[in-house]
Amino acid sequence: MFILCREPAVTATVTETLSWNPVSVFEYRDTGESRLVAEHADEWTEILWYDGRLWYEPFVLEFLYTADLPTGRGSETERHDVYATTDGTLCAVDPETGEVHRYRCVSEDGEDADFFGISGGGPIGVRGTRGEDEIIVKLRLEEIAE
Repeated sequence: MFILCREPAVTATVTETLSWNPVSVFEYRDTGESRLVAEHADEWTEILWYDGRLWYEPFVLEFLYTADLPTGRGSETERHDVYATTDGTLCAVDPETGEVHRYRCVSEDGEDADFFGISGGGPIGVRGTRGEDEIIVKLRLEEIAE
């Protein structure tokens, strides 16, 4: 059984103070033993078991911009800082050996894409801008040498 555990909060301030909690993944065995399988995973993206490995997006905080965003009350807006919490890469860890491989997610036509999940026996992602230009694509994973 795998258990997600929150790590200490990461806080950033530009025009407002915001906090995020990366997570660690522990494996709990029937013997009562537990061990760390992955750390510093993004809590807002998929953490999946596929092909004998645990797949996750690493937590990497990057300030993007400040914008007037809707509050949900009519046409009212408020200034908010916008951050990315991943760098667009995908990690796969073998829980038996602890070996981690990191990949860049690329659509079949060579464009960068955001990991979305596993479907049809392989990784899929989203390419394009939010809204009508977004499309679901099959991904090709290019290993990043570390």
